[in-house]
Amino acid sequence: MLPPEEYLCKELNKCMDGLGTDESVLIEILCTRTKKEIADIVQAYERLYNRPLAEHMCSETSGDFRRLLTLIVTVRIASNHFSTVVYIAVTSANMSHVILFTCVHDCLF
Repeated sequence: MLPPEEYLCKELNKCMDGLGTDESVLIEILCTRTKKEIADIVQAYERLYNRPLAEHMCSETSGDFRRLLTLIVTVRIASNHFSTVVYIAVTSANMSHVILFTCVHDCLF
């Protein structure tokens, strides 16, 4: 059985592999984890794939969604996942209300 962070890394890699990206998996995994859990995932991802998670996500996403994910995985702000998502979404001038709703919805439900 894999440690939780390694399982989540495999899911993240799988959702970005090949043509297209399953953004719902990125949201589900990254918007529902604590700062510590995200740090563990980031370390495990680089160990498993010899590539930073942020770099891989940047090559697969764009715009405000890319910015949101990058800020989440670099763990620059806030002490928990919910406040991180809300802070980024509210302070981003062009943040899509759809991304905000999706992230907040996934954090709450």
